[in-house]
Amino acid sequence: MELIVKENMTEFLNVKDGELQVEYLQEDLNEIINRYTIVFSISTVLLTMEILFFLGGFSMFMTWQNEISIFCHFIGTCLLFFLLYLKWNEELFYISFLLCVILPFAAETFLVVNYLLIKV
Repeated sequence: MELIVKENMTEFLNVKDGELQVEYLQEDLNEIINRYTIVFSISTVLLTMEILFFLGGFSMFMTWQNEISIFCHFIGTCLLFFLLYLKWNEELFYISFLLCVILPFAAETFLVVNYLLIKV
């Protein structure tokens, strides 16, 4: 019975600490997919808000914020290229998310809050 289960069970390969592991079950894979879906959803919402703030004119002519945003998004693009084509590393993915999405959004939000406090 155990042999039949091993032959029919879907195995997922993972490289961890330089070793190939066949330990993921379907539940583990679903958990990882859910985590990535949540992170990508948050990233999409933050990027959408950032572009709306920019188009709203809050940071359109603020060079320091534009430089931060361009630099972070460039680094994020390079990191995602690295992650997708060379080696997928979960820790590097979360670091790139924090650096390349949350940092420009925080700078943009700072400008919006500053603008609203001055106007009100």
